[in-house]
Amino acid sequence: MIEFANWLADSGASQKLLENYWIVPVVQCIHILAISALMGGVLMINLRILNLAGKGQTMTATAQRFVPWIWWGVAIALITGLIQIVAEPVRDLVNYAFWGKMILLLLSMVLLAAFQSTLTRNLAVWEETSSGTHKVQVLAILSIAMWVAVVVLGRWIAYAQIEV
Repeated sequence: MIEFANWLADSGASQKLLENYWIVPVVQCIHILAISALMGGVLMINLRILNLAGKGQTMTATAQRFVPWIWWGVAIALITGLIQIVAEPVRDLVNYAFWGKMILLLLSMVLLAAFQSTLTRNLAVWEETSSGTHKVQVLAILSIAMWVAVVVLGRWIAYAQIEV
């Protein structure tokens, strides 16, 4: 992986991003804003499942309100994240915090997609109950924990440098 990271660091794209001193900080800010929107949506949906917020709304209404924020956040974070990787590939691609974040991000997105699928297939069940079953509530807590871990690991990337 270090060979690829060094090759990418020497590429014209990486050099151009670093030559313009303002690009990386602006991209990082957009990345953080996208993650904030994503996290807000995740938190609101999971708090609704746990019956801690949005009790006056149906689960469908809650999902319709917040799921687009999540997926738009994911899309923007993906684009800005890729730009950050190209700009500083050695910092990211040989970093255990980065790979931990990627693994948890993938698992969190799978859990989100499963939630959406289950909500669509079992709409009547979701609407009849004020919140999900005990099993779904445990998954909601797990989802919140996983997304928080994604954020923590993302921040940790800057501090978990591996000497190469």
